[in-house]
Amino acid sequence: MMRLAISASERLAWSEGLHLRPEKLALVLYDRIGGSEDDGRALARAAWSVRRMTSPIGAVSTPSDLGDFLETRRNGSPERDERPDFSSAPTPEDLSDWCTAMGSAKHLHPLVQAAMAWHLWRAWCLTDADQRLEASVVAGRLAAHQQSVFFCLPVDPETGPGTDAPARLTRWLQAALTETNQSLAAIARVQEWRHRAFDATGKLQGKGAPALVDLIAGLPVVSAKVIAHELSISTTQARHLIGRFEALDLVREMTGHSRFRFWTART
Repeated sequence: MMRLAISASERLAWSEGLHLRPEKLALVLYDRIGGSEDDGRALARAAWSVRRMTSPIGAVSTPSDLGDFLETRRNGSPERDERPDFSSAPTPEDLSDWCTAMGSAKHLHPLVQAAMAWHLWRAWCLTDADQRLEASVVAGRLAAHQQSVFFCLPVDPETGPGTDAPARLTRWLQAALTETNQSLAAIARVQEWRHRAFDATGKLQGKGAPALVDLIAGLPVVSAKVIAHELSISTTQARHLIGRFEALDLVREMTGHSRFRFWTART
């Protein structure tokens, strides 16, 4: 789910003109390193969307409910996963009509509710026209229907003929289907890599190799620090283990740097 969420966040960011690379986003998510002044806000927004895409949305019957999901404040404390300071954050007053409209749509299929949520958010300009993250994240979690699954977010469902509700719904569902098929193809490639990696590392001693295979399969990029944290080993051991994977041609290093290095599966 995290792999899909990071990929979706990256695509949504690009649709807003924010050219983020997955390793930079992963630095923010896992290594707690901020970006430069130029891309720091973009990275914070993308990281926020990943965390929200992998969290249940709960009820959205009141502006307070939805505000809790959007902002994730915890007793007023400055948690790391607080919503960044978006310039066009919707106020409770902005959200009131949206929540009322969505409350009247509870009888509809979750996918229809999600499409309605997205279009109303955009039509009523709850955030700036060039900002898609909030509407897309909320719609994606509504489509998942309170389940611990990931809904593949349509990146550009507005392109196409027709402005009436059936035409817009059709475009939205077709865009979601396209994203789903692309994600399924990516998952198939990762699963093929996973089987190949288990075969290639079968003779390596210890439990580290199987655990690292699963970790890399679940994330688009990993660093030595992430590996050490997730596998409960030292950073030195993590570097040695990922080096073995690189020697087996299972992963490639993405950055070309001597610090803050990231690896991804050779799918």
